[in-house]
Amino acid sequence: MDKIRILIVDDESSLRLGVKNILSDEGYEVEEAQTGEEAIDKVRAAAPNLVLQDVNMGAGMKGFDVCRRIKANPKTRQIGVVMLTADAEKGTVVECMEAGADDYLLKPYDSAKLLEKVRKMAPVGGEAEKLESPEADSAPPMKIKKPVASVMRTNRR
Repeated sequence: MDKIRILIVDDESSLRLGVKNILSDEGYEVEEAQTGEEAIDKVRAAAPNLVLQDVNMGAGMKGFDVCRRIKANPKTRQIGVVMLTADAEKGTVVECMEAGADDYLLKPYDSAKLLEKVRKMAPVGGEAEKLESPEADSAPPMKIKKPVASVMRTNRR
């Protein structure tokens, strides 16, 4: 069986590296993109099973725009998208969902929460669970190697 491919899109290299290490240790194949434009190119070249997408990045295409483009294309709309945001405002969460995101994760988050979301959307060796299913709340035990918070800067732009 092919490995599940995950694309991490964030302008912070330390965050991408931390998430990549956590997911690689769990058996996922992980690619990185620093910009929205790079993410779209990588999705077109070899569609991942899941995209973990930062909402606010530097100059260029924002996370909402990347999500909309992925979900608007019939060839890529089945790709799961989880938006990552430090903004807990209700409006940001609503905008994530309106952009077509399948889920979101508030920063800072720990590796257990990250793995829970990823396993629901792209489990190794199985099909993604539907978020509405009762089983979705009972994730299998997780081995936690590295806390994401330790690689994240606490002072975002």
